[in-house]
Amino acid sequence: MSPLQIINHFSIPFRVMEGSMCLGMSLPTEEFCVPLDSYRSKLSLQPVTEGDNQYDSSEGFSYESVSQQPGARVQQTCHRHGNSASVLMVNIVPLKDTVTSQHTGVAGEHFDEPYILHLWPSVLLRNLLPYPITYRLQDSEEPTPITLMDGHSAELHTAVMDLSSLELHLLNYLGQDWKAHYGLRGDQDEITFIVFHSLRDEEEEVRLGEGGERKRAELDIAVHVKYDAGLTEVAIHSPYWMVNKTGRLLQYKADDIHRKHAMDYDMPLLFSFKPRNFLHNNKVRLMISDSELSDDFSLDTVGSYGEVKCKGRLKDYLIGVKIDPSSFSLTRIVSFVPYYLLVNRTKHVIWVGEEGQDHWTKAKPHQAAIPFWPEKDSKKLKIKVEGCQSTPQTMDFTKPENCLLLHLDNTLGGVIVDVNLSDHSIIIRFSDYHDGAAPFLIINHTLEQTLEFYQRLRRDSSKCLADELLELSFSLEETQRSSQKEKDKLSPGKAVYYTWAEPTGSRSLAWQCGSYSGELKSEEVP
Repeated sequence: MSPLQIINHFSIPFRVMEGSMCLGMSLPTEEFCVPLDSYRSKLSLQPVTEGDNQYDSSEGFSYESVSQQPGARVQQTCHRHGNSASVLMVNIVPLKDTVTSQHTGVAGEHFDEPYILHLWPSVLLRNLLPYPITYRLQDSEEPTPITLMDGHSAELHTAVMDLSSLELHLLNYLGQDWKAHYGLRGDQDEITFIVFHSLRDEEEEVRLGEGGERKRAELDIAVHVKYDAGLTEVAIHSPYWMVNKTGRLLQYKADDIHRKHAMDYDMPLLFSFKPRNFLHNNKVRLMISDSELSDDFSLDTVGSYGEVKCKGRLKDYLIGVKIDPSSFSLTRIVSFVPYYLLVNRTKHVIWVGEEGQDHWTKAKPHQAAIPFWPEKDSKKLKIKVEGCQSTPQTMDFTKPENCLLLHLDNTLGGVIVDVNLSDHSIIIRFSDYHDGAAPFLIINHTLEQTLEFYQRLRRDSSKCLADELLELSFSLEETQRSSQKEKDKLSPGKAVYYTWAEPTGSRSLAWQCGSYSGELKSEEVP
């Protein structure tokens, strides 16, 4: 077996040449074994490209030369036919084949140590923005920019470090295109910034003429550079993606940065602090609609959740903030959501309003993430279902609820409400009724007695035992009045499902059967 093998990390194949003779083709991501009778010869590489861009073979290398530089970069240059100034760079990184060495033993007098030659392009350009970009190597013979979609990468075969520069265009961000330049250098800091300028503003400046003093819109975009032995990765990214799910205009302010995020702009807004403050001050203040600026808060606590209050003239706004890491770790995704969200999983149209207010929010069937903005501090929610003739139900939307059944009229039955509290939001979810949703199944097993039951008036909690599992007190006469206008009655031998008549009232069910009475709390039933 030959001690010299080649692994091609390019997206294009290479001919492995011995002089003018082709030994074979090194295909992308595959391993090519140099023939045993040729591995000590002088070898060269010739890229196989499409179209008219044909290249000559590289200057050549040998087993002896690469085996003396394990782990180092051996650079090969392929000149273009008819234009020696245009080149394709190949970085060869020779590494010892430790697996083969274990099976063949230590290289001795009659055996050469096995090596694998890794072929790398000089530069890999990564687009880590949520928008497409175009790129073009300046001073190259490629007149047409190449589009690189969001999340994709491209090999820059003809880029030469410390000589080449990129012309970059950011496409359709905020409804316009942006332009920047970036020089490929071998000594860049890990993270630097480039400034994109709006092309729309450039066109307006041309129309304004020499007297125009309009300042062109600018956008700071980060560049992360990673140097390996064979490859330089250049990642275009934004430190923060701001996601506006509030349904209202948001504004972000930090130092001398002021960004507006329209309510109907569904794509992420690219945000960064000024390069001079990037590692020192990462706090921002928020404004929603016509509110004042909030207190400042950090954007760098990955995995954190919280709420931000913006004071308004007529009401205060609570906004939930969620900070997540991106899959590529360079970007933090900051999502802004209404602190109160409605989710309608029913087949009905549901209207929701705050107690004491005339404004109603509509939740269509099977609609999710509906913003709800309370105007007062009532903490009470009015709920009505389209087509239901009964009066609106009222509940507390700031406390957790699990499967609270709201009783509607006989035509619609009931609707289930769940209230889920988290650090950054309160989600009020409506679902259709299902079997088992009622908190009580009441069965009258007596032969002749009619059972009366009702929801108890709210009592002082200090009068109740904290560790009481089931309160079932008997007395000869009723000690408290019902909070319901009328008591419900259940005939002998009958059964009925029961839910609370007043969801904001006491969760105690009082009953009376003949001379006996008692009380039962649903949350204390095991």
